[in-house]
Amino acid sequence: MRFHYDTSYRDSQTLLRYPVGRTAYVLLLLALLIVPWVLPKYYVGEISYLFIMCIASLGLMTLVGYTGQVSLGHSAFIAIGAYTETWMLSQGVPFGPSLLIAASLSGVIGLVIGLPAIRVSGLYLAMVTLAFAILTEHTIGHWKGVTGGFNGLSVENPVVAAFDLGGLKPFYYLCLGVLVLVLAGLINLMRSKTGRAFMGVRDSEAAAYSLGIWVAGYKVLAFVISAMVTGLGGALLAHHVRFLTPEGFGLILSLELVLMVTIGGLGSLGGALLGAVLI
Repeated sequence: MRFHYDTSYRDSQTLLRYPVGRTAYVLLLLALLIVPWVLPKYYVGEISYLFIMCIASLGLMTLVGYTGQVSLGHSAFIAIGAYTETWMLSQGVPFGPSLLIAASLSGVIGLVIGLPAIRVSGLYLAMVTLAFAILTEHTIGHWKGVTGGFNGLSVENPVVAAFDLGGLKPFYYLCLGVLVLVLAGLINLMRSKTGRAFMGVRDSEAAAYSLGIWVAGYKVLAFVISAMVTGLGGALLAHHVRFLTPEGFGLILSLELVLMVTIGGLGSLGGALLGAVLI
């Protein structure tokens, strides 16, 4: 059994303090890098989908696990990211910028929803986000000029510098790379002043107010970051399924995300990944 003895403030902020932890993560990353070369194609595709759902789960964990705001409508942000990515590619926007635009637009919508949503909490907030998800699904179904409506919309392959990333192995590594970047970014965010403010708001809004934390501002910021990360996952999901229909972004998807962060353990980024694996 190992006991953690901190001798300075930075000790508790150190990531992977012990050689055993560092070795384990290096071995895990190496194993993930060789997976496409040793497993059948079916499993490679399923693991790529798992990476995408891990990204979406991390987005929801930022909101639910670190600020305590319950959302049943994150399937809407996945849909917004997916359809934005698809539409941008159809308009000739390169793959990299289209990903950023999809994530940014999801963040903007998250801001629009987050501003009025912070006035409520608990079950009432869950109902607001659920209504938003239902409205988004119906809007997608009837906005035929952009989304193709219920007839569906085909997705172009991601291409960077004339190199097609839509193949099984390139897309696997693309999803893995994005997941690593998102996880690293959120880990650093949660260890910063902003992350500590998120956790203060989650634990006690009254105490956070007394400490001078701008509770409303941080709750909205969490909504925006959560929407951006989830929208990024949606953009990658569009390339995975290659054909979008409104039915693919219904309430079931939102409930799956909630189960992922709940089973994995609220307030843990690693738990979000574990929950995605289990679900």
